[in-house]
Amino acid sequence: MDEEKILILVNGEDKTNQVEKIYTNQYGKIEIKYYKKEKIYSYYKNNIIVRDKAEEIELAERDIYYKHQILFDVKKLIRFQEFIKIIYGNRETEVFRYNDISFKSNSEKNLNKDVIGYFRKIAKNLKDKNGEKENSFLKTEYQNINYINSESVLNYYINKMDLKVNNEEIHNLIYPFRFNLSQKEAIENVYKSNISVIQGPPGTGKTQTILNIIANLAIMQNKTVAIVSNNNEAVKNVKDKLEKNGYGFFVADLGRNEKRENFFKDVPQPYVEGFNTEDKEEELLKQIEALNKKIDELLQKNNQKAKLEKEISEYELEQKYFEEYYAKQNIEKITKLPLYNKTDDRILEFILDNQLLKEGRIRAEWFHKLKMLLKYGIKDLNKLDDNFIDIMISLQREFYKIKIERLKKEYARIESILSLHNFTKLQDKHQQISERILRKRLYEKYNGKSNQFSLLNYKNNIDKFLNAFPVVLSTTYSLRRCIPRNFMFDYVIMDE
Repeated sequence: MDEEKILILVNGEDKTNQVEKIYTNQYGKIEIKYYKKEKIYSYYKNNIIVRDKAEEIELAERDIYYKHQILFDVKKLIRFQEFIKIIYGNRETEVFRYNDISFKSNSEKNLNKDVIGYFRKIAKNLKDKNGEKENSFLKTEYQNINYINSESVLNYYINKMDLKVNNEEIHNLIYPFRFNLSQKEAIENVYKSNISVIQGPPGTGKTQTILNIIANLAIMQNKTVAIVSNNNEAVKNVKDKLEKNGYGFFVADLGRNEKRENFFKDVPQPYVEGFNTEDKEEELLKQIEALNKKIDELLQKNNQKAKLEKEISEYELEQKYFEEYYAKQNIEKITKLPLYNKTDDRILEFILDNQLLKEGRIRAEWFHKLKMLLKYGIKDLNKLDDNFIDIMISLQREFYKIKIERLKKEYARIESILSLHNFTKLQDKHQQISERILRKRLYEKYNGKSNQFSLLNYKNNIDKFLNAFPVVLSTTYSLRRCIPRNFMFDYVIMDE
């Protein structure tokens, strides 16, 4: 059928250009004969919308907006009563409610339009090694971007908008998979901004972090999550670990055509036998919140311990080189250093004050004498001047001894606190309760349910599909082909 003269929506999807014939049978059902298909398909009337009053709307140097976001490369507009069909430059079409569309003069500046237009021109003029224009992948991808959601990270990036920041403390996150301090912080950061970067070499637990993010976002908060990578191995690792723990049934492993076909040949069915527990979720979450607070305190102590260990190692190395230098100097041994209350900070302040005087940066000598007396208890400045170099070097030597001793005492204090509270036991308890909460949620959501989706119908029922499979795996480039046009996931995790 001519899609510029008639609009036929089947289950909410525009099928106009696929329909050869449409009529009502003797039983009041709508029957449709599609091109290149012999079978006649019957539908209930409430599943079919037909509009045959077409009115072309002039663009007249105007930009077209869908829900206040500009549509790119619009070539023609045709109104069908309460609907409007958009025809793009690549001849693809899209149908919206007319009331969701607005118009503005195309003289108004719009960064989304300008930036995407710029990238389209670059992609269009890409050449191969022989200098010939190529029909590149990028060209196709940019041509297919007709709309940028106002809440998308891309919109924030193009328009140089500040990232969203949420400073509220979070205490009820679950960790059904093993975690450490850096992984816990990384998961909490997901909730603090609309962009979060997790970085680390292989073997540092990035996959474990992704699994815990999935548990919190997809199951505890009913968010849709896409996990993508440039190769299948990275996302396969996530899938394998979820399946190993019995959670593979809520993951849709899509991607390229072949993978999608394989997925829908044997659609995973939920299996939650033994997942339920008599514990009330509210009580379990209270335990989690209390454990999170306790673990946060201990994790901070553990972090302080690691920093102290690094600091001690650095000062001991400095001390080693200083002792080698000291041994080569002809330093007069000073039995009593002219300084009371010899803390490491006080020694540094004393050295700095005298260094400033020697460099001529303290002009009021009377003030310096008063400071030496009141702050450091030094009365005889002549004696200090006579042995200035030896005293300064000896004080520097004393500084390393006192500093390292103080750091080691603090290290021992923190280690004692950590040993009193068995950190590993707390982690184990947290993981066990988290797993019970996760399984209880899965049982409540999936018990008695079955999945009847097919490759042909899942996009038309994307909300129901993603309710059953809130986690979608794909390669980066294939993801947009796995979902309806302009659909946006709540979260996208790029595992690179």
